[in-house]
Amino acid sequence: MEETFRTLPDPEVLNRLLTTQFLILTREAEEGIYGPFQARRLSSLCSRGTSSYHEALCRTAQERLQRHDSRSTGTAPIANSIGDGDLPTEDRLLAAYVRFLLTGGHPESGLSGQNPLDFLDPERTSPLTLYLAWKAGRIEKTADHVERHPRFAELLLYRGNRLLEETRYTEAIQSMTEAIRLVPEYTKAMVALGEFHLRSLHLYRRALRYFEDALTWDPQNISALFGHGVVLHLLGRHQPSQDSLDRLLELEPAVWNSIPQESRKSFRGRTCYWKAKNDYAAGSSAKAREWVDRALADIPRSEAALYLSGILHLEKGELASARSAFLKVVDDGTELCDAHYQLGVLNQSRPGRDILVNFMNNAFCRQRKLSNLTEELSRTEDLDLDSTRKEEVLDVLRARRERLREETFASLFNMTERVGSIGELDATVFHQAMEKIWGRLSNPE
Repeated sequence: MEETFRTLPDPEVLNRLLTTQFLILTREAEEGIYGPFQARRLSSLCSRGTSSYHEALCRTAQERLQRHDSRSTGTAPIANSIGDGDLPTEDRLLAAYVRFLLTGGHPESGLSGQNPLDFLDPERTSPLTLYLAWKAGRIEKTADHVERHPRFAELLLYRGNRLLEETRYTEAIQSMTEAIRLVPEYTKAMVALGEFHLRSLHLYRRALRYFEDALTWDPQNISALFGHGVVLHLLGRHQPSQDSLDRLLELEPAVWNSIPQESRKSFRGRTCYWKAKNDYAAGSSAKAREWVDRALADIPRSEAALYLSGILHLEKGELASARSAFLKVVDDGTELCDAHYQLGVLNQSRPGRDILVNFMNNAFCRQRKLSNLTEELSRTEDLDLDSTRKEEVLDVLRARRERLREETFASLFNMTERVGSIGELDATVFHQAMEKIWGRLSNPE
């Protein structure tokens, strides 16, 4: 649509373009995902507007953004200045939707309990009706809507997310990719694809490309910066990862304040944790300690941050603090098997059988993870993915399983040696358990 306006600067095209950007900006601001990129685009369009409707939309958009910031800073909200006379009279659906946005009203209106857009558009033939419907989680038959609105990029992303939940991965990727083809600067779709490839498929290089594409369009996209930093760390590129995470933490307060407070703490805590991981990988334990403490201030129950904190305490000989951190990790059950191992090492010099329990828990945890990886490998054969991605996922899982097997063999040998050095300890049950696990590991299938 923007390209159309460049070649044919028709007022109606500008009207549609400005209205679309206004709707996107206000809805994303309500969802806590708005960033300066959208505000700059809206400002550029507003500089070309001439009608009273244009002026009213632009004025109201700025007021809504200030109101959004006032919720974060605690200042008094600003009232809407748009009046009914400024709303388009020729498009009742658009007028109803803009009015809904401006009042912040509930989707249900009047004594009839009927959604105003449903009343005006009972068959949901308008994208505006769908906007309001998916905000309330009430879109069904998304394929029918996409067929009716094949160029509606946000609907394609919404459908893609629904398809991911249903593990219909091929269609989901196609739907999100089409959204980006229609709107090349659609960073939200790029980030969604990046997170899917990072967290669900562990295809880090593919994820990196999506995050980099998003940052090309919007260098201050907080989700893209975070994903970029994480995936670079996982690829062993620690300094570039640190650079992305630093950029994220240095963003102006307006960007951080756009995130709800609880989400902000979680987001900031996880960012500090990955910075600590980068510093630890680079051999800077002092910096890692600083960042992991900042992480724990925001996410005190994070198993990953607690485990790293325990390791840092252990390296400095702060045994009581290390023990406390590892105990918090294992309290609720954990996939961080080595927390059990580290507790066993700490208990090696203490009387009693705690060391046997700790080491056996470590071995059983590792065996369970290997079993889960084997099951995941078998399920991958049936994943709804194109052949190239499927083979990449299989390669990743095979490599992870082989690495875990090798680490587990080394861990079993190490624990057996440590237990054997404690002469007065009856470790018969421990040795029997180790023999069984050793035998199972020898047959990876």
